[in-house]
Amino acid sequence: MSAQTRLKVAVVGCGIAGPAAALFLARDGHEVVVFDRAEELGPKGAGILLAPTGQYVLAKLGLLDAAVLSGSKIERVAGYTAKGSQVLDIRYRHFDPETFGLGIHRGALFTILYRAMLAQGIEIRTGCHVTAIEDGLLTYAPVGLPERMEPFDLVVVGDGARSGLRGNLGFRTHMRPYPYGAVWASVTNWGDYPDNVLRQAYSGTHRMIGLLPSGKLEGREGRQISVFWSLPVSQLSLWRVNGLDRWREDCEALLPGLESLLSEIESPEQVTFATYYDVRTWFSGHDHCAVIGDAGHASSLQLGQGASLALFDAMILAECIDREVNLLAALSRFAELRRGHLRFYRLASRWMTPLFQSRHGYLAPTRNLLLRAAARLPWLRREMAATMCGVKDGPFSRIDAYQIGDFSQVPRS
Repeated sequence: MSAQTRLKVAVVGCGIAGPAAALFLARDGHEVVVFDRAEELGPKGAGILLAPTGQYVLAKLGLLDAAVLSGSKIERVAGYTAKGSQVLDIRYRHFDPETFGLGIHRGALFTILYRAMLAQGIEIRTGCHVTAIEDGLLTYAPVGLPERMEPFDLVVVGDGARSGLRGNLGFRTHMRPYPYGAVWASVTNWGDYPDNVLRQAYSGTHRMIGLLPSGKLEGREGRQISVFWSLPVSQLSLWRVNGLDRWREDCEALLPGLESLLSEIESPEQVTFATYYDVRTWFSGHDHCAVIGDAGHASSLQLGQGASLALFDAMILAECIDREVNLLAALSRFAELRRGHLRFYRLASRWMTPLFQSRHGYLAPTRNLLLRAAARLPWLRREMAATMCGVKDGPFSRIDAYQIGDFSQVPRS
């Protein structure tokens, strides 16, 4: 697209995908307005795992150093049975000696992106519920005021897995809730727990606990560690009735040594229950609209790629707009470039989820056997690490868009 073409862009959603897209587009000289229905924006959620692909995007924005300072470098993912037998061992160095995962609190990443938007002078309109988009005409309702309409050259929809706009844009979409979700909490009383390992423990396929070192969060003392406990959505009410003492006992039985760590959780208000969705949007070239992040392709938490895929969407969208001759060509190219990458991680997540979060307990022995075998075979070990690094777009292929495969442009601290 001509460098002289300045677009007026609306970004709907101020989570991770939306702010990243806003920053890329504003830095390319476009006029950007961000809309969010929340009246107040602020740090929310718990820890997320940022793959090297997501780190690459932050480096392009000049924000990686801040993220690394706020996060914890994760060198490996380790999984154990309830009896303490190790079945999963994925090390990032098996793909590239210089790579690592980054455990970071979602709120810390949001704060980094939000402050960058303010420094860039991007207009952010809170308390604005976007209700419709048609041919670039945005309809939104500010809190306490009548609906308004405003024209934009491009609308970027990044309002999350439960997007209220996705189905009204002319794209074919699919959305299915997963029967399992997760209870999340952040604590700081680590004891001797290492800060470079994402540790998981499994009891069959129906129980799973994970501990993700998540760095620092502004306003809180000490290093954060995020605890997640797999739970069927249908059992949430029963979990609440049973109380926190029963939950702590169950956690301790699955992964001994958690008593002191979980003692910080004293009330249900410290715990968040997250639900997950299998979302697919069949992207197509459209002259006024693009869907990015979880609004376009949400999945379960098994591979920990959600935030990185969202950031990658934002970067590739801006690159396509900068390089193509017109907006329709740019959006068509964006859909083309993202197709293989997103398809691989969607299908991989869908395939893996029943092995870790389902009532199909008979799958657990096969899962454990395959994971142990994969850890001993150099080729499979490397492919598992490549999957965690976020670089695959097929069983035997990797993304090569814009020469990203070796992460040579990512600053190393």
